[in-house]
Amino acid sequence: KLATNVAGNGPTFAAYRNADQSITTSTWTKAQLNTEEWDTASAFDSSTNYRFTPQVAGYYQINGGIYAGASGTITRIIIGIYKNGSIYKIGNYMAPITADSLRGVAVVSSMVYMNGSTDYVELYGYITATSPVFAGDSAQVYMNGFLDEKDRIFSNLYGHDPVNLESASKRGDFSQISEIISKGRKQIIEEIKSSGLRGRGGAGFS
Repeated sequence: KLATNVAGNGPTFAAYRNADQSITTSTWTKAQLNTEEWDTASAFDSSTNYRFTPQVAGYYQINGGIYAGASGTITRIIIGIYKNGSIYKIGNYMAPITADSLRGVAVVSSMVYMNGSTDYVELYGYITATSPVFAGDSAQVYMNGFLDEKDRIFSNLYGHDPVNLESASKRGDFSQISEIISKGRKQIIEEIKSSGLRGRGGAGFS
């Protein structure tokens, strides 16, 4: 098990809506993703707020999809990623849909920076139609995400690459060393102290 706030093979999650969700027409509505496929860091709330709040800072790839249904012509389907309660990115736009099936799919994908404490993301949809619904199941109304590879502390956690300096260099493990050294001894020490970093036995820095 990884220590708290350490990004090894995650955090990553996948969640979906397991049944239809009725919504109000022409209103941005949160998708109530009430079923988890996985959640490696217990960072997704699938029971109350239906949001992802990772406790590791970094850039996350977030993806989502909404399969919309209605009892009449669908004039508009829009999907969006919300960050901290406000629209962050809007995905594709579909309109109008008049076929017999009266169904349409909208998807969204974006990188999102998360501060590792309070930042969260949610999936929202907007449908203009008669009696619109998010037609839920694991393949139709979903959101998933993962920490970008470059923000992982342990880049070879599972030993897929050779364990030597050459391989570590190719993975970019030393790419920021010159930048760190340029900060100078005093700043480096202060940053380590303020980070709360602890040794294996719990020892701190002073």
